[in-house]
Amino acid sequence: MKFIQSKENKIFKQYKNLNKRKFRDTYNQFLIEGEKFIDDAIDKNQSIECIIVNNFYEKYFEKYKEYEIVSLEDTLFNELSDTVHSQGVIAVINKNQSMDISLEDPIVILDKLQDPGNMGTILRTSVAAGIKNIVTIKGSVDIYNPKVVRSTAGAIFNIRSIEIDDVKHFADDIKAQGYKLITTKMEAETAFNEYKYSKKTAIVIGNEGKGISKEIFELSDLSVKIPLFGEIESLNASVAAAIIIYEMGSQLNK
Repeated sequence: MKFIQSKENKIFKQYKNLNKRKFRDTYNQFLIEGEKFIDDAIDKNQSIECIIVNNFYEKYFEKYKEYEIVSLEDTLFNELSDTVHSQGVIAVINKNQSMDISLEDPIVILDKLQDPGNMGTILRTSVAAGIKNIVTIKGSVDIYNPKVVRSTAGAIFNIRSIEIDDVKHFADDIKAQGYKLITTKMEAETAFNEYKYSKKTAIVIGNEGKGISKEIFELSDLSVKIPLFGEIESLNASVAAAIIIYEMGSQLNK
């Protein structure tokens, strides 16, 4: 067990830096917070680098004794914590280094989503619908952002995810494997629940403000719409995603 009392400590600085994307990418690690979340990570055989404990919460010293434990002074722990009412325990998780998506299963493509809550909700919804392939287009919020991770409610441990920059190259690759690239558009003729989804469907969810990029529309095989019956122009990105993803999941899991 390591006891850390100074904010100048090298280990403390490294773990605090994991709240920034560039350091998560550098160290291939991310943080999760809370007892239930950590227990879920253990149950799902995640690679845990260490358990960080607020030294006021000694009960965790015994509970997680088989892992390396770093004990922090209260003020230091609060600098690391990302929650308002912390349970006093954080884990450093090593990222899964074999995250390649499966080209035999449906794909959800996220086109520069910015809101961590939306991103986390969509990941959670996708896993609940039986869809684990997630592709983020460069410019999207990091899936390991602490707010994203927290809002996935554990779904982060069940996904396969890659980030892409060259959209056309990726679209060409998956189409060569038999995929259909499906976008959403209010003016589309086909309703989302009229289309017959196959396992080789890639559905695109657009940015909260700008929607789906022109480039992706030009690459898509078909657009579908979610009919709106009330006096509203559009749906929240995560709500729209949930409606379509569940329809796809329900068709494929019958």
